Amino acid sequence: MRKKVAVVSIIICLLIIMIPDRVKETPQVEKQATNVQATDINTTATVKEEEKNQDEKLTLSINDLIQNEKVMQTTDNEFYMNHNNKKEKFIGGSLFVDYRIDLNNTRKIIIYGHSSSTVDIPFTKLLGYKKQSFLINHPNIELTYPDKKEIYQIFTVMLLKEDYFYTRLAFSDEKFKSHLEELKKKSIYDTGINIDETNKILILQTCSQDEDGQYLVIGAKLKEKIW
Repeated sequence: MRKKVAVVSIIICLLIIMIPDRVKETPQVEKQATNVQATDINTTATVKEEEKNQDEKLTLSINDLIQNEKVMQTTDNEFYMNHNNKKEKFIGGSLFVDYRIDLNNTRKIIIYGHSSSTVDIPFTKLLGYKKQSFLINHPNIELTYPDKKEIYQIFTVMLLKEDYFYTRLAFSDEKFKSHLEELKKKSIYDTGINIDETNKILILQTCSQDEDGQYLVIGAKLKEKIW
């Protein structure tokens, strides 16, 4: 019997996505009645250095959109859907890395986060990428670790529903090449950025806030590493 390996994030579009095992990519979907109010939102809490949450792995920035937003990772993909970076219950959740990923040894990173049509939380700002003109002014994503910085260039912007192929992580070199081609092919517009199997990639997933419950999935390739 195959072992279920992951549970993917719910985004504030009121869906919970269950990441299946490493072969099957058809998640379970469950609607929930969640209403996020502006008074509920306090995105990144201030944490004293001695109380720093050890689940904090890096920060994410997109020039003037998102600045040094903390990104968490724990042993599942459920906890940070509704907890802040102090591990306190919080409906807006946190940004978090898929728990299956070894950040020290991977060619693909997946980060999940909530968005909202009414509240300004970090990944809400990604909704602008549905327009190509927005990408022109915000082409890069920065990940900052304790010992390095990685700069990624966006090569695909997808709107997907019931198609979770982008959550795959285990590839041969040839399968990884095909995966990159599929990511590129499903972009809603041509970004003009090429990619090949030598590239490390970053995936950001959030809800598109469209009525049909699509997910906004952004793919970027590593273009520079700074030590």
